[in-house]
Amino acid sequence: MLDQNKKDKRVEESMGQSDKMLRDMLEMANEGVLSTDPREGTIIYANPAAARIFGYDSPDELVGKSYVNFYAYPDQRAFILKRLEKTGSVTNFETTMIKKDGRKVDVLTTVAAQKDANGKIFRADGFFTDITERQHVQEEIARLGSAVDQSIDGIAISDTERYVVYANKAFADIHGYLPEEVIGKMRLRDFYPEEIPMYEAIKNKLASQGSGVIDEERIKKDGTVFPAFASFSRLTNEAGEPTGFVAVVKDITERKQAETEIAKLSSVVAQSIDGIAIADIDGLITYVNLAYAQMHGYTPQEMVGIRLRKLNKRVISGQFRTSTIGDILQQQDVSTLEVEHYRQDGSYFPALISLSFLRDEKGDPAGVASIANDITERKRVQEDVKRLGNAVEQSIDGIAMSDTGPRLTFVNQAFAQMHGYTVDEMLGMKVEGIHSKQQQKEFESRIGQIASEGYWAGEIGHMRKDGSTFPTFMTTTMLKDDDGNPTGIMVVTRDITETKRVEESVRESSERVVDLIASLHNAVFVYMAIDDGQNFVFTEFNYAAEEIEGFSRDEIIGKSVSEVSPRAKGSGLIKALQRVYKTGKPEHYPPSIYKNRGGGPDIWREVWLYKLNSGEVVAEYSDVTGLKSTEETLKQNEQRFRSVTETAADAIISIDSQGLITLWNNEAERMFGYERDEIIGKSVSAIMPQEFQDAHTKAVKRVVTTGKKKIMGQKVEI
Repeated sequence: MLDQNKKDKRVEESMGQSDKMLRDMLEMANEGVLSTDPREGTIIYANPAAARIFGYDSPDELVGKSYVNFYAYPDQRAFILKRLEKTGSVTNFETTMIKKDGRKVDVLTTVAAQKDANGKIFRADGFFTDITERQHVQEEIARLGSAVDQSIDGIAISDTERYVVYANKAFADIHGYLPEEVIGKMRLRDFYPEEIPMYEAIKNKLASQGSGVIDEERIKKDGTVFPAFASFSRLTNEAGEPTGFVAVVKDITERKQAETEIAKLSSVVAQSIDGIAIADIDGLITYVNLAYAQMHGYTPQEMVGIRLRKLNKRVISGQFRTSTIGDILQQQDVSTLEVEHYRQDGSYFPALISLSFLRDEKGDPAGVASIANDITERKRVQEDVKRLGNAVEQSIDGIAMSDTGPRLTFVNQAFAQMHGYTVDEMLGMKVEGIHSKQQQKEFESRIGQIASEGYWAGEIGHMRKDGSTFPTFMTTTMLKDDDGNPTGIMVVTRDITETKRVEESVRESSERVVDLIASLHNAVFVYMAIDDGQNFVFTEFNYAAEEIEGFSRDEIIGKSVSEVSPRAKGSGLIKALQRVYKTGKPEHYPPSIYKNRGGGPDIWREVWLYKLNSGEVVAEYSDVTGLKSTEETLKQNEQRFRSVTETAADAIISIDSQGLITLWNNEAERMFGYERDEIIGKSVSAIMPQEFQDAHTKAVKRVVTTGKKKIMGQKVEI
């Protein structure tokens, strides 16, 4: 009996030691342990790990609490109880529970039930593992997997034999396959052209570095080779052993095309004859091409960092004349703007520029682009055209142009008045309308010479609007285009009716006085008054005058003083002749020194003026100066006007008071697309937007009725 008691005591001691070891293990466990009494619904034991999982300071806080309130979802607690009653245990069940502070915690739990002899549960022991972080990781993996599947970049994973074990849709699409055609059936090298050793280079890079990025060429299912950007990485296990490779591929065909296009555009910009500059949003130049730099007297490198506004001297364009470049850019992009720009040496030049914002992806200004053209030569040509145009309009000679019709396309005021028409009436008129039938035949006989030599000058009759005829001296020039094809003719016409009358009078009077005058030692000029003494015509010119002046009698007789010496009009000579003609009193001018216009030494002349009974005025003096003919000057001006007009870089268009086009040069043909023949005589509204037509009609009417040319010499936008 004593031995049995000792044995029982040893068993109790052994069991006590086992319970202590078990408790110590539970206390040190990383898993939370909760023992509950289902009959009371309370916790009867909790280890430190359980306290940490559920947010309590110690296990003692948990003991005695109702475990019912620990479940976030009652249906999950009901499921566990049902399983315990049925099977006695629940293994690796994921559930959500509530911590002390009310936050939820995801746990993996295993619960074992202890039952009495009647099968009733009197104790349940639960083991809990916090899987919140694992859930987050799994969710992240799921998100990453979805991102990989939906990535616009092609992604493929291979095993160590480089067979593709995964390929997203983008990878398959890039190469022209379906994913199922790639996975498990193709190797990474199958996506490279055989003749390009790119794959081997990638293998070597992976072997030495484990990863790499490269611009490469790949091949599609249909054999098309395309450029791609790819990154490669070697996959390893926890031991660092290779398990496969991952490749990320992007089709860069569009990028390559864009780069090629950018290279082309860069070349065009660099070589453009237009000056091109780019500045940042603060106006600091970041790039200029060679033309822009040379235009301003710099090298391209010297211009980087200069502010655009420092190049600007002033704005010429009327609507922006009081604005700065900065002010203008704050308002709008400017397609064309006339300015003056400074060169590096301080000089300046006229320029035509366009300014526009460079914008970022949001449409906000990110910089400024400026295109500039040096228009110095254009301005010079414009001034020449303006001067010549004024000369043509104000010429006392009639000037006209016709097309090959031939119809008149331009006449000046003198030409119209000479024929008894208005300018508007003559535009579009057939050339034959200004000649009688006999005169037309005479003119047609000269056409061959004009066509072959391009020029003819001589006397020919013209017909006025009322049918009367009058003699003219006409210079005719053939007009041609750049290819040498005839486009029309230009004529300069002078009414020589008065000259003819004078010639007849001279012929009659010369017989009476020629002998007397010829015998005089002094130079003698005989003048006949015309236009009631406003001008005088030479009726006699003796041999002494020929010797002194260097003119022959035939060169002078019948010409007016203003013809021989244009500067004489309003001069002392004309005034003296007018006085003697009107008063009949002779005048004597003592010897005075005169500058020899022939280039020789200055000479002295003593002059006597007196009036003959015939009404003619005689000038007698010991020396006279030669008179210069204006004919050659006029001819040169005519040719210069024609050359400037037809070769001008700007379109030159003239209209009459009715708005009908009368002049249309080659640049106008190119700019507007109308041939001269199809536009001459038509309304200028044909080339003018509807919104400007009313203002233009009013402007023309104002000029015609008031003579005020408000836009003369200005540049306006239409």
